[in-house]
Formats: sequence, C-alpha cells, structure tokens
Amino acid sequence: MSEEISDEKFKSEVMRFIEVANQKFDGLTVDVRSNTFKLDHLESGLKRVEEKVDRVEERVGRLVVDLKAVASDVKVISGQFQDIAIMAMKDHTRIDNLEKHVGNPESGIH
Repeated sequence: MSEEISDEKFKSEVMRFIEVANQKFDGLTVDVRSNTFKLDHLESGLKRVEEKVDRVEERVGRLVVDLKAVASDVKVISGQFQDIAIMAMKDHTRIDNLEKHVGNPESGIH
C-alpha cells in the first residue's frame, strides 16, 4: 500500500518545492531582464542603422540631382564640340580650295 507522509515531511517538501519554484522564477526574471537589455541594445543599434540609411538615401538623392545637372552640361558641351567640328571641317575645305587657287595661277579670281 501507499506510505503515509507525516505533516512535517509534507510541509518540508512543499517548502522545498516553493523554494525551487522561487529560484527558477528568479532565474527567469534575470533572463527576462537580460533579454530585455539585449533587445533594447539591438533596437538602439537598428535605429542607428536606419538613421545611417536615411542619410545615405538623402546623399544618393543629392548625387542623382548633381549627375542630372552634369549630364545636361555634357549635352551642351557635346553640342558645342559638334559645332566646332563642323566649322573646322568647313574651314579646312576653304583652306584646301584657297591652296588650289594659289597653286594654280591661271585659275584667276572669281
């Protein structure tokens, strides 16, 4: 049959159980505080990273605007170089024609 437990032994076992439960609860409380601290630290780090990303996005936006302005300037300069190249070709043709006329004295003046 089952053995009976004395009241003192029962009280002792209940007190031991309560003591172990308190120790485990205290351990869990410490773990929760530790994890809360770690979580706060991670959230703080994430916030700093988000702020850096925001600054980088702003800088990229400014660089895009600057690049568009440079692209516009390059188009203008490219057009100017084309104009200069056309004028140089026309001048070269004129010089060639003048050299032909100077080299041929019988050509006369027209």
